[in-house]
Amino acid sequence: AELYLALSQDRLEAYRPVGGTDLDMLTNYFWNIDLVEALVPSMHAVELALRNSLHNALTVHYGTDMWFYQPGVLESPGVINLGRALQEAAQKPPLRAGKIVAALSFGFWVSLLGGKYEQRLWQPNSFALQKTVFPHASGVSQQAIARRFDAILKLRNRCFHHEGIWYRSTLPQEHNDIYEAIGWISPTLQQAILAVDDFPQVALGRAHVETNLKAHLGIP
Repeated sequence: AELYLALSQDRLEAYRPVGGTDLDMLTNYFWNIDLVEALVPSMHAVELALRNSLHNALTVHYGTDMWFYQPGVLESPGVINLGRALQEAAQKPPLRAGKIVAALSFGFWVSLLGGKYEQRLWQPNSFALQKTVFPHASGVSQQAIARRFDAILKLRNRCFHHEGIWYRSTLPQEHNDIYEAIGWISPTLQQAILAVDDFPQVALGRAHVETNLKAHLGIP
């Protein structure tokens, strides 16, 4: 009852399996927190790798690190996203490219991979830009890359908006997919981030969460 008040009944009940007990519901809820936390290292790495690889490649392509100011580069949603980033970056002058790039959302960078930008950015010179941004993605089509990052974005948004992922039987594969995407950009980062990634253990750790919950809540 106290947790209903603190977390809301509607939120908690979404974690109750069919026919499940209160303990089942609470275990799923707190295991979900553990799962989200365990995805942070890979999500951190994939977002920064994509952002920096795209920014570096487009800086060379357009001859300026302020490439996003070039006429006709961005679609209107991208311009709106850029406007928000400029507002945020302008709070701590001087207004440098690095600050603007850091303020742009993951959704902005993922949108640049999509179909609206295919003719403008990706198709010219036999997909030369793709080979620069994803130097280790040989044999992977631009459409497949776009689909992969779109799926990562959707999972990332669920995680960071405090939504449930505990029920996704595909989660271990989705975790592997994130690592493959990191490897398309930087195999070294792909290996380094494993040093702080405990997702495989957490994904198998529901029983451990239940045991800890019982101990902390005094449940026999």
